Amino acid sequence: MRVCVYCASVEGIDPRHVDLAAAVGAAVGRRGGGLVAGGGSRSMMGAVAAAARAGGARTTGVIPRSMVDLEWADHDADELIVVDTMRERKALMDELSDAFLALPGGLGTCEELFEVWTSGYLRLHAKPVVLL
Repeated sequence: MRVCVYCASVEGIDPRHVDLAAAVGAAVGRRGGGLVAGGGSRSMMGAVAAAARAGGARTTGVIPRSMVDLEWADHDADELIVVDTMRERKALMDELSDAFLALPGGLGTCEELFEVWTSGYLRLHAKPVVLL
């Protein structure tokens, strides 16, 4: 099962949130799953991916070209997919994932969560959506 994790990619957030992301990544690895994330290497996004890889999970990062430098792309990802737009990013993350998990984050995290949650509510998909 590939889990898409939405979370913060900015520095300066509560370290407990970064620890939570690392714990989630480690759990994905322990369970033999794969991780799909936003392709950033910093903050929670970096922590969830690094911990997932350390636990044996295959990680896929999806990042818009314009954010590669801005977010310091996760070049350690097993697969780093660079797309042109945020809409392409979300669509590909949705397609690649079997379930969705939202951790603390900002407007981007909320926007991604609400879109996938609404799609599920409208029965456009039957994938689990979890908010921590």
